[in-house]
Amino acid sequence: MKINYIYIKYFFIAVLSLYAVYQLIILIMMLSARPNVPELTFQEIDETIVTTSISTDLPKPISEATDFDFKVVGYRAGQTRSSVIVQKKNKSFVVQQGELLENKYKLIKVDNEFAIFEYSGQSYQLKTNLLNEN
Repeated sequence: MKINYIYIKYFFIAVLSLYAVYQLIILIMMLSARPNVPELTFQEIDETIVTTSISTDLPKPISEATDFDFKVVGYRAGQTRSSVIVQKKNKSFVVQQGELLENKYKLIKVDNEFAIFEYSGQSYQLKTNLLNEN
């Protein structure tokens, strides 16, 4: 029995051509399909309502804690980024404003007089005036 390779070749070309036409039709259908977008209608805003996330409460009391026995070694007070270097039991920590000290105390503010930390609703302050210390 003799196999005619020309007919087999034409058969594969026909199958691949049908598959290519099928893929082309699918592509054209996808490109021509448009999503069903509903028409959006909004009411006019009559009155502007301003909400704020800034707390209007009075400042929290600044207290001294027995476990918060840090000593200021140095600080850098700036307009946007401030940092303080504190020491506790021969360990030094550099904390930038907004970061946590010992994963606990958050540095709120640094100026030329005080560094203010906050933890659990309590505020703690350390003197940064290094020139007046004895």
